[in-house]
Amino acid sequence: IFFNVGLVACARIRLQGGDPTVKDGMNAAIKHLPNILLWAVISATVGLILRMISDKLENNFLGQILLSLLGMAWTLVTFFVVPVMIFENKSVFESIKGSTHLLKKTWGETVVGQFSIGGIFLLLGVVGIVPLGIALLSGSLGVVLIVGVGVVMYWVVLGVVSASLQGIYLTALYHYATTGKAPQGFDAEEIKEAFVRKGK
Repeated sequence: IFFNVGLVACARIRLQGGDPTVKDGMNAAIKHLPNILLWAVISATVGLILRMISDKLENNFLGQILLSLLGMAWTLVTFFVVPVMIFENKSVFESIKGSTHLLKKTWGETVVGQFSIGGIFLLLGVVGIVPLGIALLSGSLGVVLIVGVGVVMYWVVLGVVSASLQGIYLTALYHYATTGKAPQGFDAEEIKEAFVRKGK
């Protein structure tokens, strides 16, 4: 979350025509460190609670569906927490409220996320299993170790790129939600369709 805050801060500077540096991002993150820590605790707690409920409802199909909907609702409600927190200098709880307000104001009250960078990178991550499987079939420990290290590095790079793109896209959506205009380099129609009404 700390580095995500820095990335989002730099993304906004760039989207506004500036030329951000690593120092700009780090300064923004350090400035909001108390709120970052609190948000990390809240996020982790909610995630842990959802996980515990999921374990309890492991064999309950309907319960799993309801839990998935609850998790999705939490994700949507808190979607803009980071940019609201750092660009509007609000507390964590005010940021959650502000995030919900922005989403409702811009895309309506009954929306679902339509775009998922994570889904694309999940598929790319699965590709890494192929060379690992081939290495295991070779029966050579040396080959398995070398390929294994390469696959892990590939997954780390994918994770970093995915998180970076999500941070940039989040900042672009926040820019649109607060100004009504798509930032330079983004298509206005794609931004508008980032969330769609349920049942549409």
